[in-house]
Amino acid sequence: MKKGAKVGELYEKIGGMETCRRLSERFHQRVGAVPALSLLFPKNLAPSTERLALFLAERLGGPAEYTARRGKTSLLCRHAHAPIGTEELDAWLQQMFTTMDEVGIPEPAKSVLRSYFAETAPTLSDPWIQLYNIPLGELEALLDLSPSRAVNLDQTSTLFARAAGCWDEPRVAMLLKHGAETGARDKLGHDALYRAANAKAPGRE
Repeated sequence: MKKGAKVGELYEKIGGMETCRRLSERFHQRVGAVPALSLLFPKNLAPSTERLALFLAERLGGPAEYTARRGKTSLLCRHAHAPIGTEELDAWLQQMFTTMDEVGIPEPAKSVLRSYFAETAPTLSDPWIQLYNIPLGELEALLDLSPSRAVNLDQTSTLFARAAGCWDEPRVAMLLKHGAETGARDKLGHDALYRAANAKAPGRE
């Protein structure tokens, strides 16, 4: 492999679709035994296994079957529904790196692929996800110590937008008191008003 090879040049180097399928199958065999990951995946892992194999093949320079089947929706949109925090992120990377070793991805392709996963995976996670559902009093105490948490954008959301989307009026009021920005947009381009408008208010159909 030439020096400075890119992810999109790895398909044939690692063994094509056969290796992509082996990597996906072995990875999904592992995740069910990891508490931080098991709840992120459905009981039937076959569809997820196939999707990851096709995604890897296309991303590594193989056939574009993943896009043909699923369209060009971004990875962020694909994973926006999943509660992926730092614990889940670290566990996912650990299992994927271990799987790469087990499958026998050769160097230097393995290092290039590891770098790709290490750079891409964090963009799909939300480092403050643990703050969304803690008791209001605990959150307020944290914000008193670090007011910027009410203002800064997370990876995928803001605390304020999340509260608005859940119609959690006490939490919304408390975050506003701590300086939350009502017009802040997440990486999907959505603000608190959008989230509230697209969620059901308690007691309403």
